[in-house]
Amino acid sequence: MAMSAFDSVLKALPSLNSVELQKVRLRASALLSVSAGTTTSEIVPLAEESVDYLLTGVYSELRRRGLLGRNAVIPKHLISSNYTRASAEVRRHLEECIGSVLTAELMALGKLSVEALASYLEGGNIPISPSTLLNNISKVPVALDRSYPGYLQAGLLSCCWRKR
Repeated sequence: MAMSAFDSVLKALPSLNSVELQKVRLRASALLSVSAGTTTSEIVPLAEESVDYLLTGVYSELRRRGLLGRNAVIPKHLISSNYTRASAEVRRHLEECIGSVLTAELMALGKLSVEALASYLEGGNIPISPSTLLNNISKVPVALDRSYPGYLQAGLLSCCWRKR
């Protein structure tokens, strides 16, 4: 009998080291958060080395505002290569400023960042939608500085999500 992909993964897990297991856990967690209620053909591809916690934040903010259903997924055509590139640059900048944090803290940072972005865009009378959040993801550092002046550059932004 042929082994399924799932069985293959289960069989390989005991042979992985702790770093590899952590990558598997991160990847599975990201896929679960992004793909709730979708088929595998609808899953947005994620970078192997890092989870796009800003995209997770976009989902969270849209759901918080009632603009996206619990199991709804942002259509793949809205997540362009421009978004992917801008998100990677913003995440690299954020991670340089805040230092080493746990994955759960990165997810909290993603939520905090996109909440700040949405508030920043609303201040400019820009309606919030999946497209506007994705197309303006490069403005996250400015939005965070507007919401939490000086915290990002001082490396204190973690204080903002830890008190929630």
